Amino acid sequence: MKKILLVSVLPFVIALASPGQTQQPAGSPSDKPANADSRASHPKRVRANLSGFELAPKQQLSTDSSIQIGGGTRGGVHGPSLYAPHRAKSYSANPTFYWGQPGAMDEFTWRVYDSSDEVVFEETVHGKSYTYPPSAPALKPGETYSWTVQLAGGLMAEPAEPVEFVVQSLEERKPVQSALAEISGRGLQDQLRRAQIFEDRRLWYDAVSAYSEVIAKFPDQPEAYERRGEIYDQIPETHDLAEADFANAEKRRGRDAPKK
Repeated sequence: MKKILLVSVLPFVIALASPGQTQQPAGSPSDKPANADSRASHPKRVRANLSGFELAPKQQLSTDSSIQIGGGTRGGVHGPSLYAPHRAKSYSANPTFYWGQPGAMDEFTWRVYDSSDEVVFEETVHGKSYTYPPSAPALKPGETYSWTVQLAGGLMAEPAEPVEFVVQSLEERKPVQSALAEISGRGLQDQLRRAQIFEDRRLWYDAVSAYSEVIAKFPDQPEAYERRGEIYDQIPETHDLAEADFANAEKRRGRDAPKK
């Protein structure tokens, strides 16, 4: 059974994934312009209405202000922040998960639980993203799961509060499969169209992963940064990632601007 302590909410931190085991991270501080954290340095942005990624609101916490839920901390060690809605859908049965962690620590214990709070699978992960492996117990279509991350290596930090995700049912998958089958190319626009399919159907994990793959393959193109930023802008947990993506999109558009 999982045991989660109520602890202080952490600030969100943009973190890089290690190569080899994980995909390119969902946000990258090394690629973030110096002024990306200053909202005043950018024109006022009209927030895109992409409601529907968050399937259920977070549970109301105790009125005791000293008790809150978030990444764990004990003895001055802060735990991870999960970059996902409280509950979201996944088309893939092997979704990719992203999180942030203050400092240089990058070894974690990643876990997924079933709806009875029993551990389905856990793994030691180096980096700050993880794709559920085909060798692990299969995630069942239509079922609800939850996942969390905890600092590994015996560090005194509690796991982050788990967030739920729902694997699409076989019936729900059919129109997505049909739409994806109509796109055969691997160029920039083809990959953006695939990502847009996931975005239109409000499939958080698939949309974020698809746009992240486009960014990894076409790092100088602004479109994927902008679209991923609009998704990140939908929930408080990833607002900082959204600002970094918007800044990166603006920077790349500036490179393409005609010289006077």
